[in-house]
Amino acid sequence: MFWLAIIGLGVSFAFIKLGALSVWVGILAAGIKLALLVISSLVVVLIWKMTFGSKS
Repeated sequence: MFWLAIIGLGVSFAFIKLGALSVWVGILAAGIKLALLVISSLVVVLIWKMTFGSKS
C-alpha cells in the first residue's frame, strides 16, 4: 500500500508539472504572436512612410 501511494504521488506530481509546462507553452506562443503582430505593423508603417511619405 505504501508503494502504491508513493507511485500515485509521483504520477500526480508529473501530471501537475506537465500541466504547468503546457500553460507556459501557451503563454509563450501568445507572446510570439503578439511580437509578430507588432513587428509586421511596424514594417507596414515603415513601408507606408517610404512610399507615401513626405515628397518634398
